[in-house]
Amino acid sequence: MRRYAFTLIELLVVMGIIAILVGVLVPALMQSRNSARTVACEQNLRQLGVAIHVYANDYDGHIPMGPGFAVPDYYAIPYMPTTQVQAKDAPTGPTFVGHGKVLDGYINDPTALFCPGDDDPVDVDEELAKARENEDMFGSYYYRHGAEQQDSRIDQLGRNMDGRRATALALDRNYMPDFNRQTNHRASVVNVLYHDSRVESYRNDDGRLLVPEDTPPFDLLKTLAALDKIFREADTPLP
Repeated sequence: MRRYAFTLIELLVVMGIIAILVGVLVPALMQSRNSARTVACEQNLRQLGVAIHVYANDYDGHIPMGPGFAVPDYYAIPYMPTTQVQAKDAPTGPTFVGHGKVLDGYINDPTALFCPGDDDPVDVDEELAKARENEDMFGSYYYRHGAEQQDSRIDQLGRNMDGRRATALALDRNYMPDFNRQTNHRASVVNVLYHDSRVESYRNDDGRLLVPEDTPPFDLLKTLAALDKIFREADTPLP
């Protein structure tokens, strides 16, 4: 009985087919993984939204605010949008600030403050341990806790500087300047949490929901203006 052996040409054809299949499947798998992370991010923001509402129930309808003091010096403007959830140098000692206040018994899963699509992933357990170690701690979502609003009640957040009702509470962090560049979902998709706990996912191909690359990283006022613009964009329903 004669054994059949592959010829060199047949081997090359098989290898070519495998290469084509890999070229097709790998991008599809990457896209599927990224989509799953985007959905998980939406779920995290919904958890945050529920926690904010529970917090508001205990505080006469007010969303988590603060710090209302300069901690540290770069908090030049009270209630500015930030990713910080704990400040160690507060006048009263280490304390949760802004949306970090939901960690004080208002959110079931503390890891919800960290985006699964964070392009600069941190060890979430190590980061959360900073709460116990009284260190500064940062999540991966911008939280808007009153920079423009005249009222911090969950059902009436006042109007932004464009005169429109403020509705966006938190969204994916996308900071593009080279110094300390940090993005979620490669800045291509942005999830936004609204005051009614609704979460919307938007394509960000035009870059309107990120801090632009040309923003001077050490100019606090220009950085704040860029953050303010993002939230004002998000206040208006996006396509």
